[in-house]
Amino acid sequence: MLLSQHVKRLIWGLLSEVTEPELYLERSIELAKEIASKSTLAAQAIKASVLRSYELSLADGLQQERDAFLQIVVGEDAAEGIAAFTEKRVANFPSNKQ
Repeated sequence: MLLSQHVKRLIWGLLSEVTEPELYLERSIELAKEIASKSTLAAQAIKASVLRSYELSLADGLQQERDAFLQIVVGEDAAEGIAAFTEKRVANFPSNKQ
């Protein structure tokens, strides 16, 4: 694929990053580790929202995202994330222990 096509896709938001072909697996593992270090509940909600977005209208998809956000923001993971941020430490999310 031409570089200009990658640039267009980055601008359109279809890609978030372009890497050299020989580095894709290493970078994929880095991203997976980064996602795994976050709240399991939040990661599950994000994945579910993305998968549902293919079947929902924009309005319904946005409503579903709001509903998921409201469920997560009042939970223990959110409280831990805020506390870790203010205390400048790594978060220890309760949902990651299950």
